Amino acid sequence: MMSNLHSHQSDLSGRVSIWIFVCALSVVASSQAQTTYLWNDTSSNWTSTSSWTPAGPSNWIDPQRLADTIVSFGSQASIANQPNLGGNDVFVNGVSMNSSQAAWNIAGTGVLNVSSGGITVTGTGNNTSSISAPVQITTNETWSIVTNSRLQLTNTLSGTGSMTKSGEGTLILSGASTNTGDITVTEGILIVSGDRSAATGSIIANGGVIQFGEDARIGGDVTFQARQGGTAAAQTNAPSIFGDSPEEVEVMGNMFVDDEAILDFKIFGSLPDIGYDRFTIAGDVNLLEGELKIRAANLVTHVGDLYFIINNEGSNPISGAFINALEGSFIFSNGYTFRMTYFADTETNSATGGNDIALISVPEIPGVLLLMLFGVIIGTAHLMNRRAPTAQVIRS
Repeated sequence: MMSNLHSHQSDLSGRVSIWIFVCALSVVASSQAQTTYLWNDTSSNWTSTSSWTPAGPSNWIDPQRLADTIVSFGSQASIANQPNLGGNDVFVNGVSMNSSQAAWNIAGTGVLNVSSGGITVTGTGNNTSSISAPVQITTNETWSIVTNSRLQLTNTLSGTGSMTKSGEGTLILSGASTNTGDITVTEGILIVSGDRSAATGSIIANGGVIQFGEDARIGGDVTFQARQGGTAAAQTNAPSIFGDSPEEVEVMGNMFVDDEAILDFKIFGSLPDIGYDRFTIAGDVNLLEGELKIRAANLVTHVGDLYFIINNEGSNPISGAFINALEGSFIFSNGYTFRMTYFADTETNSATGGNDIALISVPEIPGVLLLMLFGVIIGTAHLMNRRAPTAQVIRS
């Protein structure tokens, strides 16, 4: 009996030892230091070991590279050989670019898979680096574009990972996208254009500047959590959601405007997209007391002209209202006067009977008249207060 017990204890001890040994190997493997490979501009072939210093790995398509490989592109006055993936899918943990002197471009038909290291772009030369190869994000990662730097993705952005845009520089997403993770901008500028209707993740503005460019179609929700901000030196215009030119942005999901957010619309003409800014929302519109700003200029208006700034294609009414633009209130901009309504109908071009937000052109109300009206209102209220009967107490 004792012999069997001793044998069992020895067997158990052996299994524990093996388990500890395997765990130790796992810890060693997971804590293996990352290697940074610097592009040395001797060839445009990404997968060539001689294109990197130190010599690059022989197998770039190994998913293990998502954990242990950083690629770096330094500051060079000129670039003879831009990196090209060819048709090879490449896996890296992170990408670092310095565009102080010249702009970089990562080309190819293969997919650049980027993990938790994200992408960092530095430089002071106002150069726009780019990635024209498809990009896949595999986890939650931060893309940092510092002041005076710009990065543009011109091809497909895919994957299930989420991206946080930080840094005071500019990130431009102009290619078609299918990614399902959220994209959040907390600093600097995020410019989104083109067809992203297949991308179901949300686009969230939380402290940075988000701009929608030409033909922007958003597949998921759009959320404005904070007012537009950012101090990027590369930003030459005001922090406008629609940029410098009027645009129409289609959102396949819902829109949320939180209490600290500001939505600004330009009204330069009578037609959406080419004359004034407009959101077309397929889902619900939720206004949690955000603020509305209007910038009107060069308009030839007539009394009753309608500007449908939010086309609510869903069946539900607008939820909430802009805190500074309630139903029926007046909005003034550069000598133009508009009346606000949340019950317009884009389809019938009417100010009533629908669930769209429109501005109705009304005659300009001179400042003196406004003061007179205000005085009349105050005076009437005071007179009514003086004439109001006092309560009588009847004692029995």
